[in-house]
Amino acid sequence: MAAIAATDPRPTKDWFDSIELPRILQQAKEAAKRHLRLRELSEILQQDFTEDFLALPLQSWKREFRERHSGFFRFLSRDYRRSMKAIRATLRINTKLSYLDALHRIDLGAEAQDLQAWFEQNSNYQATAFGSHFKREDTDWTDVIRRLEHVNTLLELYRGTELPNKLIQL
Repeated sequence: MAAIAATDPRPTKDWFDSIELPRILQQAKEAAKRHLRLRELSEILQQDFTEDFLALPLQSWKREFRERHSGFFRFLSRDYRRSMKAIRATLRINTKLSYLDALHRIDLGAEAQDLQAWFEQNSNYQATAFGSHFKREDTDWTDVIRRLEHVNTLLELYRGTELPNKLIQL
């Protein structure tokens, strides 16, 4: 028990709630998984595009490129040409970009936007649930999960009894 307390988990009040802690731990694991994927996507996209790429309306273009712009005569569409021009404007190196390359990058960018939106939607909960450990995109999710698991171990050790106040106030 001393070894666990020595890890200095700096828990929030909710971490000591044996019903709430599994939810918080699950949220941390989900955030860790999504954060890893967002980092992977960002690394892939930053190889070819500036950060302005993720500001483009990729969600709507994802659908449009599959439905309206999937045919051979897409180049006749003013909207298609305008979208491709905007995408090319965010390229780090001025190069040709085929329809399939653009479609693939739009898919990746739209997924990154979805992940960013998820973090934004859940940031208030995460700030409350993870306390001082939550640092938005700089959160070390592996460390948060480790700390939550340490508190969970403490709760299991004291199952059925109340945790000492001194331990809670660490």
